[in-house]
Amino acid sequence: AAGALAAPLLYKVTERAFGALGAATSRRAAWAAGFLAAAYGPSLFFESRLLGECWILLANVAALWLLGEAADSRRPWAHWGLAGAALGVSAAFRPTVLAFLPVAAVWGWVTLGGRKPELARAAAAFALGLWLPLLPFQLRNRLGVPQAGGGLTTSSGGVNLYLGNNPEADGLNQAPSFVRYGPDHQYQDFADEAGRRLGFPPSRAQVSAYWSAEARRFWREQPGAAAWLALRKAGYFWNHKEAPDNFFLEIFRRFTRLGALPLVSWGLVAPLGFAGLLWGWSAGRRTWLLYGYALTYFGVCVAFYVLSRYRFPAAAGLIPFAGLAAARLLGALQERAWRPASGLALLTLAGLFLSRLPLIGEEDPGTSHYSMAVVYANRGWKDQALEEYRASVAADPSFRASWMNMGLLLVGMNRGSEAA
Repeated sequence: AAGALAAPLLYKVTERAFGALGAATSRRAAWAAGFLAAAYGPSLFFESRLLGECWILLANVAALWLLGEAADSRRPWAHWGLAGAALGVSAAFRPTVLAFLPVAAVWGWVTLGGRKPELARAAAAFALGLWLPLLPFQLRNRLGVPQAGGGLTTSSGGVNLYLGNNPEADGLNQAPSFVRYGPDHQYQDFADEAGRRLGFPPSRAQVSAYWSAEARRFWREQPGAAAWLALRKAGYFWNHKEAPDNFFLEIFRRFTRLGALPLVSWGLVAPLGFAGLLWGWSAGRRTWLLYGYALTYFGVCVAFYVLSRYRFPAAAGLIPFAGLAAARLLGALQERAWRPASGLALLTLAGLFLSRLPLIGEEDPGTSHYSMAVVYANRGWKDQALEEYRASVAADPSFRASWMNMGLLLVGMNRGSEAA
């Protein structure tokens, strides 16, 4: 129910952003954006898995709407305070949204710079709203893990930065050779390796600082390789395929009735959004916030690495531009305005070509079958789980997690000799 709110909010965001193009155009763009948001497959996938991504999207869309409305409000501080709270909620799930704060600051100066007292009140309300959702986590960290440092949220920023910027990185969350498979081990392996290199057991803050420094060293010593890796990540961001992650779309297709429907995909939103980004410059300063938001998430993915979950919130900025491109193309065709229609079609085709480059391979079958087996096992469907574990090790005989889980499953089925 909460996820469903994103569609009408994106309708309002789009209608307001493109108001300078005329009421008819902005309304058509808003309807197109609302439809794309309502039928966006990745949103329904993440909601079906009860993952935090749906809350991130809703919070970010709410913040975009509130910041847009604040520009014409008599009491902008209230809108800014609520927008800060929305971004604080988003940051509690994943702190990458904090990279959007400089854009919000510029937006505040552009819209309220002529009213200094209002700007000061809005800034104070925004800072308080942003901080309050994070306060419980900061208190918990201070009381429970004081060595973690004084960061706003987690202390793994340096680890994630190095994951996407090192000689072994592929731009898609490929872990270095000293890290064992699986998220349960990843952070500890990074901490242990940092301690081995430093010669002493580091705190969490020192672990993050060490790997941040190592990522910067990679850029200093191998600038060509680092720049080529960043270019690949830029291509991954626009690619129509969802970068492999802990959760796979095959789970969505098998376990929900919606999975079989022809839902809107990133492969449609990205080319239309790309065309809208290039076409929407004439819409005036109301679009600046959306440009800043979309480019922020693009920059975060290029700076770190590209995963389906990490790219997903960018849709809140691209869907309005995709709605604009769809509305302008339809309007030009109805009016038989062939020149703008041809221009928009060419931009969309360019975006489609960019998104269809063969950059991301198929899902790793060992990991895919393992994920399916875990779902089956959690439901108590042991025979189906056993079949998926066997398929996993057939695809990748070195997949230790599948061997271990298969053994435990066979023990529970009283098949001890097979388990051994």
